Amino acid sequence: MDRAPGNKKKHVKKGERTTMKKRFVKQAAVLAAAVMMTVGMATTAMAAQWKQDAKGWWWQNDDGTYPTNCWKWLDGNKDGIAECYYFDNVGYMAAGTTTPDGYSVNSEGQWTENGAVKT
Repeated sequence: MDRAPGNKKKHVKKGERTTMKKRFVKQAAVLAAAVMMTVGMATTAMAAQWKQDAKGWWWQNDDGTYPTNCWKWLDGNKDGIAECYYFDNVGYMAAGTTTPDGYSVNSEGQWTENGAVKT
């Protein structure tokens, strides 16, 4: 089968081939870095935060777990001041009550003493 005029097979010299390989490796490295940055940004979105459902509020840690049967100092509103919260056996924050160990928490779940929030 004859080639049409002007459709000659292109030969790539050895030096050009090496340059093309280097260019491909660089492009692959840039693509891999972009993918890693995108994945890293998505992971960052999984920050600790307050969650709520019909039963109440709970705190979700960075790793997706939540505290249970314990007190935890949190700066959930990011004002630079941590407040102490009690979480029950299933992880819900106690609010407007006395905790099992006898301490008072206000309606926002913060540990209080004589009506003042402890910080």
